[in-house]
Amino acid sequence: QVVLATLFAPMSTEVFYTLIEPHSTFLKIEPLPYLGFVNFRPDKEDSLVREVRFSTTLAEENGYPPIPGETRFDSITGAVLRALGKPADKALAKIRFSVQREVLEHSAKGKVTKVSEGRADGIYRPISIYSIFIPGEWKNRYGSGEFFKNKIILIGAGAARLQDNQQTPVGQILGPQLHLQAIAAGLGNDFVERPFAEWRGMIFYTGALGAIIAALLIFFIRRPTIALIGTVLIIAGAYFGTFQLA
Repeated sequence: QVVLATLFAPMSTEVFYTLIEPHSTFLKIEPLPYLGFVNFRPDKEDSLVREVRFSTTLAEENGYPPIPGETRFDSITGAVLRALGKPADKALAKIRFSVQREVLEHSAKGKVTKVSEGRADGIYRPISIYSIFIPGEWKNRYGSGEFFKNKIILIGAGAARLQDNQQTPVGQILGPQLHLQAIAAGLGNDFVERPFAEWRGMIFYTGALGAIIAALLIFFIRRPTIALIGTVLIIAGAYFGTFQLA
């Protein structure tokens, strides 16, 4: 039920990365806890984090093809999904972020102010770990622990001075919030799917084929309504077939 964090960090004398594991004390526990690296890779074009890696190898982390038989390391997302018995077989996936569509705040004078729209910083709001050690808070706010039952709890940096902030397409969020977003997407298999190059080409060729068929139907049948219906059905069938093959 516990996943411990690891980190791919650059070696002191070279640019190559190595895996930093938890303190050896934690690795003496039987059975060995799940381990997951916390690194995210920002997009090279705009430095926004969009993707989650479920696993990687040391060679891949250093920009090389994976070596046959090389150990694969889970990310936090991959390790949590594996611990829950969920498939984590994707090498890389684009996160579909959960966002707050609208947050309203009432001022002292009763004025309603829109705080945010289309942002993710209000999702999985952090709570102070200190507060769970206050008897009154533990009992009244967290129901003597009932609040945490059947939940995925991530302990991580939230203080501003620690600067664990990540830039995403839906705004800046804390590192732990980003991990929870990725885990939630993995649990629901809710990722952004982009058309691959072959599919984009198929769209073009299907449209061109539809235009040719439309011209032939109009020329030979000379009944625009029938020609239009026939063309729509042919193009729809071609698209449906392409989706099934993809």
